[in-house]
Amino acid sequence: GMQLKDARNYSRAKDAFLKCLEKDPLYIDAMAALTELFYRSVQYDSALYYANNALQLDTYHPAANFNAGITYLAMDDLVDAIESLGWAARAPEYRSTAYAQMAAIELRLNNKELTEHYANLALDYDRYNFNAMEVLVVNYRKSGETALADKYIDAITQLDQLNHFADYERSLLHPSAENETRFTSTITNEMPYQTYLELGMVYYGFGLKSDALQLLEKAPANPLITLWKAYLKDDASQLNEVATASPAYVFPYRTETVSALKWAVSKNNSWKFKYFQAMNYVAIQRNEDAIKLFVACGQEPDYAPFYLTRAALLRPQDDNKMLADLQSAQKLAPEDWRTLGKLIDYYEAHHDYPMALTLATAAYKSHKENPALGIKYAIAQINNGQYAKSLKTLEGLNILPSEGSSQGKVIFEQASLFLAMDLIKNRKYTEAIKMIEKSKEWPKTLGVGKPYVEDIRIQDYLKIFCMEKLNRSGEVAELRKSVIHYTNQHLSPSFNNLLAIKLLKDKGETEAAGTLIEKMDNPGGTVRPGRGGRGGNQVNQWVIAVYNNDQGKINDLEKGFAANTNFMIVKKLLEVTKK
Repeated sequence: GMQLKDARNYSRAKDAFLKCLEKDPLYIDAMAALTELFYRSVQYDSALYYANNALQLDTYHPAANFNAGITYLAMDDLVDAIESLGWAARAPEYRSTAYAQMAAIELRLNNKELTEHYANLALDYDRYNFNAMEVLVVNYRKSGETALADKYIDAITQLDQLNHFADYERSLLHPSAENETRFTSTITNEMPYQTYLELGMVYYGFGLKSDALQLLEKAPANPLITLWKAYLKDDASQLNEVATASPAYVFPYRTETVSALKWAVSKNNSWKFKYFQAMNYVAIQRNEDAIKLFVACGQEPDYAPFYLTRAALLRPQDDNKMLADLQSAQKLAPEDWRTLGKLIDYYEAHHDYPMALTLATAAYKSHKENPALGIKYAIAQINNGQYAKSLKTLEGLNILPSEGSSQGKVIFEQASLFLAMDLIKNRKYTEAIKMIEKSKEWPKTLGVGKPYVEDIRIQDYLKIFCMEKLNRSGEVAELRKSVIHYTNQHLSPSFNNLLAIKLLKDKGETEAAGTLIEKMDNPGGTVRPGRGGRGGNQVNQWVIAVYNNDQGKINDLEKGFAANTNFMIVKKLLEVTKK
């Protein structure tokens, strides 16, 4: 649960913590963690339920108190918030953060001395606490102590020269064209409205709605900015401007925006507000609530990304509705490569390879410069047995290197190996060897470079078979040794592990083969929390089942590998090399 929470996979983390409480209903740390998760998903009543249960068992629990405190604060219960945060501040891990939050609460209550007191306590424990310095800047600006406000603005700027809060506060304290330009000129990202909104949330969190509104008046035009201005003014008439604007590039994801969107939905019937609220729910991992809103919009939206998003959310629930949404998206944006790509993916996932190829062919012809569609086209060609054509398609692509951009090389290797195995099936062993060697190439235009260590066991195994068929058995010893050595050094789950075992078994080295099987079947090494040993992995189970000729288990396991191309390669390899 903690690992999943730290990885921000909050929905799965929530399930893990609930299982903890099923086993131990008095497990306080799980209750405290659930409080945080429900706080993050803006389900405050549930958050306080677990916080109160934890605090009934341990009144001084730091995490339970801190999470309760920020939940009370989000609910505008300032009295309970400051009390809970006060207890949390006793713990070193929460001290500075809790005091900064308490300072912000006192700022909302217009208690200048206590605001200063708690902010300084926060800085005593962490002199780089930006939240505490921001509270002091606003506190001193509001009280007219310009020199002290400047002191903390300069402190923030010294630590972060591009800090937008410091620049904006400087422009408020010392209004001038120069300071205004200094503030606006550093906001140069691709979505500047989000920067203004993020800064606006600082003032909103301090309870300074007029300050937040004053800032947002300077923001670039965007429906989300207009919505927030309407919310802060409680002026529902402004929502009409949002309802008639394009929903493109509107990305609500903040927890604060949930309340603004709920208000908007209650004041205006436009589907866009339900859509925005659903998107916000997706961002805070409340997919079930998001789906309800998406479904409530029906077919009224005339915006392709709406249907793409609803299709993605419906994926595990309703295939027919998912397909209908993808088709609606294509009708609304027939030339958009994303809608085409998602529709191709749908047919690939449902093994309708001819339809996927038809769509991919048309998509690639109209978007030849798009490598993402080029990759989908090459995959569709492989799935329809057009291996040579797939290689030809890949030759025409130019994929820029990026993190995780290995798909082009993977498809290149797969197409080459499938073609090689067709040649083997037709007893064209010399030509097959050439294609096997081609599969080991790393074309520079496919977005990834050659690693220090590569897994070429399939190539070596196929080459051994071809060499033996060409009466060149004297050349196979090194290849055989390479396959076995790599497998011994890399026993992570892989269909390729079977190849080393087969080589050993074919040579009568059953003891060595059995040792490899035992290593796969027995955890042996370190087992990660929440995971079984190697033998618990379905891929290794299949390898072991094939070794033991357990046909029943083989059939059961292979049902889950139907869409795994690496499995299909190994499966075909076993067929074409069968002696």
